[in-house]
Amino acid sequence: MGKVFKFGDNISTDHIAPGRLFHLRSDLKEFSKHVLEDADPEFASKMKEGDFVVVRKQLRFRFIKRACSSNN
Repeated sequence: MGKVFKFGDNISTDHIAPGRLFHLRSDLKEFSKHVLEDADPEFASKMKEGDFVVVRKQLRFRFIKRACSSNN
């Protein structure tokens, strides 16, 4: 049985994967070291396979549409 990591209210994608780390998205091993670090700076080092996250109220997902342009 895994460990439970409990977080408070309103955990968003900004907590899960901060936009400032977007440049790491192609290196998932490195990117995973920063998951939820704004909510708990040591979270990634404590999380193990089989563990799970509980949010007390409202896990929020934000989707940002990126503008794309081409020089055709």
